[in-house]
Amino acid sequence: MGDEDKVKILVCGDVDGKFKTLFSRVSSINQKNGPFHFLLCVGDFFGASSDYWIPYKNGTIKVPIPVYLLGPNKSDHVGLYPVGDECELAPNVTYLGKRGVLTSSGLKISYLSGRDNGESKNTSGHTFNESEVVTTRDIALRTSAQFTGVDVLLTSEWPDGISTNDPHAPGTLPKGSSKISWLACQTKPRYHFCGLENVYYERPPYVNHGENNCHSTRFIALGRVGNSDKQRYNSLSISGLLTV
Repeated sequence: MGDEDKVKILVCGDVDGKFKTLFSRVSSINQKNGPFHFLLCVGDFFGASSDYWIPYKNGTIKVPIPVYLLGPNKSDHVGLYPVGDECELAPNVTYLGKRGVLTSSGLKISYLSGRDNGESKNTSGHTFNESEVVTTRDIALRTSAQFTGVDVLLTSEWPDGISTNDPHAPGTLPKGSSKISWLACQTKPRYHFCGLENVYYERPPYVNHGENNCHSTRFIALGRVGNSDKQRYNSLSISGLLTV
């Protein structure tokens, strides 16, 4: 496969309302290493104020490449998203919806928005329960007759136990969600991205339990855009992953 045939995507962690910082960075990377097909965002897209979003929403400031993002992780952000599935929030910016599969540029991208609602069977606009996780798995399985896994899994929440058997993992990683761990095992992604914790962590590739002759999974957690801790918040993929 030549470079001109490769799918080139960008992924970022929590934007946290820093739209100018993000899109300036995206424009720079796109000029140097692009063109990229699209940008995927995990974690909190909006910040404490949505005022900085207005010029992007009305098209006064252009978004440099197509953007796909997950839904809210806070009750305060629920009103910034429409109810329902995939829709446009601004020119070139698409909200994927609560859960589902995006097929774009030959890639299958499974996604689940929000935070784990714990033992509660109830859910809200910014949380998910066990039933919704199972539904997300089922949607992914319906994408092919002989399911061998998706290309990308997007969640804002971390999976529980992701650092198991990684002797070089930092000692203070977040606990994560057992539901997301189950979803990752079931959907068998080549890449799994998440955010929320302002921690950059890339564990060694692993093969899902019980799978033989299956592709490995690369897990990457990303920091917040423009964070003061210098945690890496963006990655680029060119039919394989390179971090920047």
